[in-house]
Amino acid sequence: MPPGKKTGRNMAYYGEEHVERLLLVRKLQHERFLPLKAIKAVLDGKAGRFAPEQRQILREIKDRLAERSLRGPERVRTLDALSVCKQHGVPIEDLERMAGIGLVALIEDGGKQRIAEDDAWIVEHWARIRALGFTEALGFSVDHLRMYEEAVTTLFEREKELMLARIATLSAERAAAMLEQVLPVIHSFVARYHAAQVRNFFAAME
Repeated sequence: MPPGKKTGRNMAYYGEEHVERLLLVRKLQHERFLPLKAIKAVLDGKAGRFAPEQRQILREIKDRLAERSLRGPERVRTLDALSVCKQHGVPIEDLERMAGIGLVALIEDGGKQRIAEDDAWIVEHWARIRALGFTEALGFSVDHLRMYEEAVTTLFEREKELMLARIATLSAERAAAMLEQVLPVIHSFVARYHAAQVRNFFAAME
């Protein structure tokens, strides 16, 4: 939230814009299940990083992606967080820590914590990592996932700037089609380049 207007040593005035921003944060939390870190990134962009014409293009692309089923529903489906953890043998504390570092959002609903159905794969993957021997006893914790969150977030921020600088000359339909087609290629490139980095590291060992 932006700071309020100070009216005293321990008092500040918060106007209608603060109320609107708070309501939007709550909406993104409870309907889209976005972590607060992701919400801040969204709102920072909404607040002025994009020119009006860029925002218009993004809105049009968003509509085209919705038609192609890439954007997802306005309100996400959720699962009971404790049940998800039990299913994969992951302590609820690990999931709560994932929420703490911004990987997932956990929302209280009727006395229970809920997680977006689309985020359950993160718990599953963490369980698989644990099962392969990367345990607390060896010093591996949820906090080590932070470097991947930071790396992917940084990558996406740079991608966003690169794409926006170039798609402004395209129609929304064309831009949406290109994004739909290129995403699987980029995902494959990142995964294979990561594997190549590991191979190259060990190949250089004597």
